[in-house]
Amino acid sequence: MVEGDLIFLKSGNQIPADARVVEGNIAVNEALLTGEADEIEKKSDDTLMSGSFVVSGQAYAVLEKV
Repeated sequence: MVEGDLIFLKSGNQIPADARVVEGNIAVNEALLTGEADEIEKKSDDTLMSGSFVVSGQAYAVLEKV
């Protein structure tokens, strides 16, 4: 994976690198990074952090930091 790659994320996936949602809606669990156990809704143009898990939904995202 390299910066600029477009990836498809769905329930159960771990986010491999920092990214930005391009299309779709997902709920992610960032507990490993932030300590907060609540699911966080992500939509178009929201940032995704590497190591987070997708809890529900589907989205396309572009990798920004690898």
